[in-house]
Amino acid sequence: MTFDDAIVQLEIAAREHGIALEGLLARLQTGEISRERFVSEIRLLQQAFERIVEELTREAKSSALAAMASLKAPESQAKN
Repeated sequence: MTFDDAIVQLEIAAREHGIALEGLLARLQTGEISRERFVSEIRLLQQAFERIVEELTREAKSSALAAMASLKAPESQAKN
C-alpha cells in the first residue's frame, strides 16, 4: 500500500466512523438504546476506529520509509 493509498483509506475510515457515530447518537436520542448501551457501543466504536487508524498509519509510515530508502543519492553526493 502506498502512502497515498493509506491516506485514502484513513479518509474512508473517518467518514464511516462519523456515519456510525451519527447512527448511534440517533438511536440514543430516540430512546432505542439506553445510556449504558450507548456508552458501551461508543467505546467499541472508538476502539475499532483507533485500531484502523493505527494500522493504516503504520502502513503509511512503512511505505513512506521504504520509498525514501529506495531513493538514490545524486552523483555529486555519492562521490563525497
